[in-house]
Amino acid sequence: MLPIDLIDRNISTLHQGVTKREREQAAHELEALLRGDSLDSFHQLDIVKAFIIHFTDPSEAIRNYVAETVRENFGRLSCAKEALPRIIHELHTILSPIPVIERSESVRLAFLRLLLRLIHISTKEDTPLFQELRLYLTEVSQILCRQLTDTAPDNRIVLYKCIHKLSLAYQKATDVWTNDIVRKLTEALLENFKHNVCGVRRLAVEALKSLHLSRASEDIGQLLGPYVPTLTTDTNCGVRLAVAEMASSWLCDHIDRHVYLDFFCAILLSFMLDPEIGNEASQLFVKCGEKYEEEHRDDLRLSKEINLPPIITPYDSFLRMFAPAAYVENAEAVLPSKAHDGRLRYSLGCRCLAERTSVRSINAVLADVTGWNEGHRAKACDMLSVLLLLSEQNIIRFSSKIIENLIPFYLSYTDRTTKEKVDVIVALVFALLCPKEIIAFTESYFRLTKLTLHQLGVLLELLEKLLDVRSRLAMNALCYADAQQKFCVGHAVRLLNTILLSETVIYNDDSYVQQAFRSCAGAFSRFFVVASKDDGFVHTLQRHEDSEDSITLAELVAKLTFCVISTVRIGSMKKPSQFDCGIDGMNIYVCDEAISVLRELLRDPDAELLTEYFGCLLKLINIDVGAPDLEKRMDFFLVSLVSVIAAGYTLPPQIETRFSSLFTKLVRLTDVDKYPHKIRAPACRCINAMVACACHKVHLSDGAVIYFMNTLLGISGWRFGIRTPDCLEYVLRALTGLYRYFTPDLYEKYLSSNKEFMGTSLGRAIGNLEHDDPGCRIAALDMCRALYRHVDYITGIDILYKLVCCLEDSVPAIAIEALQVFIQMLDFYADGSNDRLPISNTEILRLLSLHVGDPIPELAAASVKALQAIIRHGSEMTRYRLRDYCRTFSEASMKSDLYQGLIEEIGDVRPVASATEEQMNTAYDAAVQRAKEVEEQELNRLLKETEVLGPMKEGVDQ
Repeated sequence: MLPIDLIDRNISTLHQGVTKREREQAAHELEALLRGDSLDSFHQLDIVKAFIIHFTDPSEAIRNYVAETVRENFGRLSCAKEALPRIIHELHTILSPIPVIERSESVRLAFLRLLLRLIHISTKEDTPLFQELRLYLTEVSQILCRQLTDTAPDNRIVLYKCIHKLSLAYQKATDVWTNDIVRKLTEALLENFKHNVCGVRRLAVEALKSLHLSRASEDIGQLLGPYVPTLTTDTNCGVRLAVAEMASSWLCDHIDRHVYLDFFCAILLSFMLDPEIGNEASQLFVKCGEKYEEEHRDDLRLSKEINLPPIITPYDSFLRMFAPAAYVENAEAVLPSKAHDGRLRYSLGCRCLAERTSVRSINAVLADVTGWNEGHRAKACDMLSVLLLLSEQNIIRFSSKIIENLIPFYLSYTDRTTKEKVDVIVALVFALLCPKEIIAFTESYFRLTKLTLHQLGVLLELLEKLLDVRSRLAMNALCYADAQQKFCVGHAVRLLNTILLSETVIYNDDSYVQQAFRSCAGAFSRFFVVASKDDGFVHTLQRHEDSEDSITLAELVAKLTFCVISTVRIGSMKKPSQFDCGIDGMNIYVCDEAISVLRELLRDPDAELLTEYFGCLLKLINIDVGAPDLEKRMDFFLVSLVSVIAAGYTLPPQIETRFSSLFTKLVRLTDVDKYPHKIRAPACRCINAMVACACHKVHLSDGAVIYFMNTLLGISGWRFGIRTPDCLEYVLRALTGLYRYFTPDLYEKYLSSNKEFMGTSLGRAIGNLEHDDPGCRIAALDMCRALYRHVDYITGIDILYKLVCCLEDSVPAIAIEALQVFIQMLDFYADGSNDRLPISNTEILRLLSLHVGDPIPELAAASVKALQAIIRHGSEMTRYRLRDYCRTFSEASMKSDLYQGLIEEIGDVRPVASATEEQMNTAYDAAVQRAKEVEEQELNRLLKETEVLGPMKEGVDQ
């Protein structure tokens, strides 16, 4: 049969065949004929037409087969030009309607592969099909737009390849590859960009890249803008790299690249800190910079604003200190090696790109940084960091804009997922922008905005970062080329005065605010310590006489000390050891930070500087009756005073008047009728600290010491107000400190003018040995330890007895301490006497002998030591009585060996009372009578205390 007849028969069977098998057989035979070389173009076209008709065959297999047959043979057809319109028309009919006529995914894939084959063959410019396809680009684009909604990955890949080839082929033919086609394809591509397969998304980006390299690309910013966050935050690094390459390609070759320079460059810059593709993005940016520099060589040569040396030198050290680690690593990898500083600085073209991007995009970047979307914020933070580093010469023009957006956002920022990136930006802003604008905005925001406690704490953290950044710059000798960007001492003083020293901060009880304030105060201290290394530091402080930022060294140190000590909360401290008295007992109140500030800034001050410093400090603390937060102010005074002494300074005599006046103010605050316990307790604690410090490091006159003693004796009684145990304990400790401070001459002088002094003092000491509070009993023991050196042995017998009575104390440590004082007293009296000491009060011997068998080993051992002291120093009658007690108690005690040892140590004694013993008994009875008289005098004096202290308190007010 002739081929023509065979063609006609098979076409007829293909069209009219009843069964699928018949149609398939006919299609196979036609395909075989089409592969041969014997057919002319007319018969080839007949076969192709027959196949096109069966694109809608009921059988999916036949539809798939005829589509694949046409695809495979299209390149060999001599009738391709005539067949092309028919194929495109049929594909348009099948694939472009809504909904799509073809339901089979595999058949749609076959049709799309056919379309790709048509485009591939027709886009060769040396073929007649190139001009033919131009006429049907609208229909093809409609097919592509419709099919971009297909979620099948293979289908989508073929579609992207079609777009890519068409874009490359007709990018210059704006008459047919129109803006309308590009816009519609772009919209369809972006709307259907999301796909589970990363390879599909990557090809979509490549198709988008080639699509907008055509001259018909317009309004790319408007089309692509809403989708930039999606493109730049893709989870796959390959997709992100494709996006970076797309931006780089557009930045170099887009028809309107100068119009959209900031848009393209912003996309590329957002990848420069990417942990996976940052290096590749940096390389692409360097190439873009070279291209820009090549195109604008003449303009850049004449530019004086951009082509300048770095604003901070050495520049590489600055980058390594403050730039993100990824930025430095990428710069080292992609930039050429240089022997001089600036090795890590990008080329002039790159800096120009970044500068133009900053001008146009800074508002959008800041909006993303301060926006609600964390994913967008991460990329925006990266881009802002890069812009700050690349545009360091001109970024100062945006100081106010960046500060006004960044600081309020930082204060309200609670989600810490991108905290590290935001902190990097804050550090760069503080290092590069104008400090005057930073300080001015921070002050006004603090003053005009009602900050929450959290925001206040964050603001203090922000100031800490500012001071730390500037301190690091100064320590590493980094210098600014522009004087506007230098952070001088006056700036720090201004922040210190307006924010740190405000009552909102100083007296805030919130734990977070206090923690932030402590760190912030430390940062200020470190900054001024670094600044003080400069020889002209003191002159710099007072350079502007009329400026509120000028300050004296003493005032500065006082304010810094006040800030540092105000972070200490005495109420949260453990109480000092009860057996620590004097300055050693104050060590727990020492503030190490304050000591560091004093030693670093004051160094070796003279008396005038110390006097000025102490005056400024007292003025800041302001312990006045009407001052708010009075209890905190007293705590501040206590810590500051103890810290000054601990720093090794001796306060000069010039402060005695201030010291005495402050002492009187504190005494007034102990009045139980006027002030609550929360005021009286800190006042008493301060009084104790003042006395402890005065006795060691303050030069006080004899008159001041006597005034202190009279006042303390006056307020330590019941009537004036020391009615709570903690208050009484502190006052008793203060009295003890003064007793120890007394020199023999001063003691005699004081006794001669105050006859009732010894009786009153002994009354305070002995009376409080039986106080309910252990702390008061221990303080009374310390008083006894200080007083016994100034009384005779006859009077001391009563003290000895009271000390032995402490054996019944509920706190064993107090009893043991009392026996130690007992032993010290006996040793003291024995050293000053040629005769042995008689102990007329036999109750002392009985109690000590009884407690030799105490079940508490430490107490029993202390009792034995006390009895051994009596054996060494006691009279014969005393030892004889002691032996009788030991024999009596040993019979019923389980510790008879201890008693036997004491009996052997006593040895052989005679039971005869000596004349001295009899005299002792008589003298003791007289001493007891005198003690009763002294107690009556004391009671009468206490009744008149109010009359004595009243004028004194009025005088202080005046």
